[in-house]
Amino acid sequence: MKKRRDAHPKPQSAPPELAQAAKLYGQGRHREALAQVEKILARQADNAQAWNLAGAAALALGAVEDATLFWKSAIERQPNYAEAHYNLGVLHYQQQRWEEAERAFRHTLKLQPGNAQAQNNLGAVLQSCGHIDEAETLYREALTKTPGNADALNNLAVLLLDRQDNAEAEQLLRRAVSSQPRHASALANLGRSLARRQANDEAEKFYRRALETDPQHADAQWCLSLLLLGRGDYAAGWPLYEARYAAGKTHRNVIPPRLNFPQWRGEDLQGRSILIWYEQGYGDMIQFCRLARALKARGVTELGLVCQRPLIPLLETLDGIDTLYPAETTQRIPDHDFWSFPLSLPLHLKLEADRIPAELPYLFPRQDRLQAWQVRLQAGGVEAADATLRVGLAWQGNPGHRNDVNRSLPGIESLAPLWQGGKIHFVSLQIGHTGGFPANQPLLDLGSEIRDFGDSAAIISQLDLVICVDTAIAHLTGALGKPCWLLLPYLETDWRWLQSGDESPWYPGVMHLYRQTTPGDWGGPIMALAQELARLAAAPPRRTAASTQTVSGIQTADSGPTDLLRWQDEQGLDPAWAARSRMAADLIPAGARVLDLGCGAMHLEASLPWGCEYQPLDVVARDARTLVCDLNQQTPPESALRSADFVTMMGVLEYLQAPDALMKTLAAAGKPLLCSYCASDQTGGLDRPALGWVNAFSHNELIRCAESAGYALQHKLDVDGLQSLYLFHPASPMVAPQTRRVHVLSFQRSNNFGDRLGYHLLNQILPSHAIVSWGDLRPLQAPPDDCDLLILGIGNSLFGDLLNEDLLALVERIPTIGIFGTQYRQAWPAQHLHALLDRLLYWHARYEEDLLIYGRGRQNTSHLGDWLIDAFPLAKAAMDKTLVINAELAAEPALDRVIQHIQAHRQVYSTRLHPLLCALTSAEVVAYKEQREYSGSDQVSGKFRSLLIDVFGRSYAEDQQWTVERDAVARYKQQVASRISALQRQLQQQLG
Repeated sequence: MKKRRDAHPKPQSAPPELAQAAKLYGQGRHREALAQVEKILARQADNAQAWNLAGAAALALGAVEDATLFWKSAIERQPNYAEAHYNLGVLHYQQQRWEEAERAFRHTLKLQPGNAQAQNNLGAVLQSCGHIDEAETLYREALTKTPGNADALNNLAVLLLDRQDNAEAEQLLRRAVSSQPRHASALANLGRSLARRQANDEAEKFYRRALETDPQHADAQWCLSLLLLGRGDYAAGWPLYEARYAAGKTHRNVIPPRLNFPQWRGEDLQGRSILIWYEQGYGDMIQFCRLARALKARGVTELGLVCQRPLIPLLETLDGIDTLYPAETTQRIPDHDFWSFPLSLPLHLKLEADRIPAELPYLFPRQDRLQAWQVRLQAGGVEAADATLRVGLAWQGNPGHRNDVNRSLPGIESLAPLWQGGKIHFVSLQIGHTGGFPANQPLLDLGSEIRDFGDSAAIISQLDLVICVDTAIAHLTGALGKPCWLLLPYLETDWRWLQSGDESPWYPGVMHLYRQTTPGDWGGPIMALAQELARLAAAPPRRTAASTQTVSGIQTADSGPTDLLRWQDEQGLDPAWAARSRMAADLIPAGARVLDLGCGAMHLEASLPWGCEYQPLDVVARDARTLVCDLNQQTPPESALRSADFVTMMGVLEYLQAPDALMKTLAAAGKPLLCSYCASDQTGGLDRPALGWVNAFSHNELIRCAESAGYALQHKLDVDGLQSLYLFHPASPMVAPQTRRVHVLSFQRSNNFGDRLGYHLLNQILPSHAIVSWGDLRPLQAPPDDCDLLILGIGNSLFGDLLNEDLLALVERIPTIGIFGTQYRQAWPAQHLHALLDRLLYWHARYEEDLLIYGRGRQNTSHLGDWLIDAFPLAKAAMDKTLVINAELAAEPALDRVIQHIQAHRQVYSTRLHPLLCALTSAEVVAYKEQREYSGSDQVSGKFRSLLIDVFGRSYAEDQQWTVERDAVARYKQQVASRISALQRQLQQQLG
């Protein structure tokens, strides 16, 4: 729940000439007030109070950078001006620049030791940074000076609630609402405190009082929704539950995606397409994916589901889903008519307690996984024919969950009463367990071997019972239709288990609930559960074969081991393949749907422009996405050819003996065809026929086949002496709306991780009617003569020596937008950079330090941020082994796999900036080594420092581990996404 920091006080209006401006400010006429102050400053440039009032007015108008400069100007003129220090601290707090906010408030207190508001705000800063003890001291000191300070009372109560000290928190909040009856945050927090001890009726009263005071108070809406849903009052609860992703919600862990199509609000779905976008935890996705069937029943023709990759082997068995997209992918998801969060579906489907779709099972294990885990269970002594009861255990949930301290058991030793239950095989499903297991109770540890929920489903399906705490395992077990005994906490029981009862309407007949009756006391429910388990173990279980379901439509196969070294080897088959794929990718427009009919070793996927949807198709499964189809025997599935886009699909043709039928199918569908051709090697060199690289037809036969199928040759490119590329379009002319030419100049676009991501991101946001060409800064490659717009940079930082006279002349001649940062600043030719900035239409700076050093006073600059973070989903790492990232990893071509590999590790040490940025979205502990100009040099790039200040409001020392503040990363990611949208709008406007 929200901490409260004081709004900046109204500026003093003591000088007579400021009276009118202060009055205008007080009336909310901020623009007029600022104009009045600017007139005063034109005559009295050293008037600190005028600068202070200018800052307040500028901030009210949303001009944050101006407000910062104005308050700093006030302090420069009057260093002991406490009010300006205080206001600057409030601004930095709003920006979550904790280090600077702390410095400002400490300076205020140095000047005004008795300023209780500054003490309260400093406490809020320290609490946000995790310095809980010092924050508590400051709150209590503020309250000794102003006992009725509702903000300090509320802040201290929030701190105590987070620390599970509910009794004192409730007392403080009652004092706060007594002192300030319309303090919305204190009212909402008091409701939360009451709900914790299950005084739900009184809690509801205070939630509603908070909403009477502030109808848009997201925390109050959220908490009231939980209370109502916990009662089973779904009609009243679902609308308020939408507050979970409201911008004003504290600890918002649901952030709407940035898509080009609208969120579904209940519109007619007949004949429409919809995309379900993942949210919150794995359990939420498992519980609410069942509503796919309800959407199909409303006439949805295309239903896509974006989910975390560990869920894919499970959710691909779900009826009603047409396409699964991994949330971790870096490729563009095609447009749909609507999108929706899964937990927003009940609202618009009008789902009430008596209408829960509860047919079980609705998820299934895959047959291949069942067979593999059956062997593993037998090897562990758990035989299929054994009459002994087989029980799975999971005693802890995600430690990052806000209520995990209450819902998880302290350790497996809490389950000791279960060991006396008779003939039972216990199987650990606990992922990430690093401690030991009880010596007096044999337990098969499978948790350490589980890769994803496909594995978990296959194991659980072969057990008789699962005993667990409130975590995703409970939802998985219920969705599989297997018995689950669920241990629930007294404090903040999740709404979906209702406030009372021992059964669940979401999983009827299989879920049994064991509730705490006293906060923190697991003894009672575990003992009751143990007694029931002993009775169950006394009767031999009757077992049926586990239910399985074949994945409909698309055949799938496991992607196999994800070890980085293995797929590195898979990429290194032949440099010629990589060269061919890069040339092929240059012929493919951004956003195209690409069906790969046999391109080698994923090189094409690694080279595609940003936004392309890539679908491999082969006679054998290359990975889990591959459509398995022998093209010599059949044509691609119709689902692979569907799209309404202008350029909808390109195929890379290989391995075919007779392409006639395939070409006719593709031409009839109106799809362009990018065909690779390799002739026989008659020189006595590499035996390419033995490798299967030679088409069985000649060059002339290829052209004849294409023309007879209805194609016309558009381009032919020679890769080397043997390989060529042919781009065919259907003979019927297709008019493309490409009317504007854009040339992008960058340091490089294919050499490493960050450069390639920047290249893809820019391709994604450029308008579809832009014809894009690319050039290098070193050596400088001039754009085409008819270039409409020059874009300098792809988000990364430039080196100083790239800014030469030739580049300045080019920028002078062609309208130019800059998207870059700076590094090795001490070596920058400042005069060239300022000359460049004078000529740019606009500069989107990578770091705020860039603006402070080079952009001050300019009107054509803004802080974009390190936009590559937009390619990294917020994820939860699972591997404890420390990952060391160096240049070799950063240069790997398959971007999605690099991202997945980095995000699998909880601890990361990086010598490269963008892999570190990726790690910040998933790792718990990181460290870095700043990049040097060359080996052994003391001259550092400065990129790491600038990035960390942008994200966390502070920098960290090299080679020292520090804990990642996930909320700060999420906020930064959201800010950058918003700025990318602004950049995209600017490009669209500039290019008409």
